[in-house]
Amino acid sequence: MLGEVYVDSILQAQRRLAGSLIIGIVLLVVGLPMVLLFVPEALDLGPFTVPASWVGLGVLVYPIALLVTTWYVRAAERVEREFAELMDLP
Repeated sequence: MLGEVYVDSILQAQRRLAGSLIIGIVLLVVGLPMVLLFVPEALDLGPFTVPASWVGLGVLVYPIALLVTTWYVRAAERVEREFAELMDLP
C-alpha cells in the first residue's frame, strides 16, 4: 500500500511538471503572434531587413526550446531520483 502512495506521488509530480511545460510552450507559441498582432511595428524591425517574426521563429525559438527541454529533463530526473531515494528507505 505504501508503494502505491509513492507511485501516485511520482505520477502526480510528473503530471505537474508536464502541465507546466505545456503551459510554457503554449505561452511561447501564442505569445509571439500576439506581440506581432498588438505591436505591428515589430514586423518591420529586424536585422538585415529580415522581419522580426522570422528572426523570432527561426532563431530565438531554438535556444528557448533547448533551455526548456534542459529544465524539464533535469526536473524529471530530480523527481525520479527523489522517488528512488524514498523506495530505498526501509
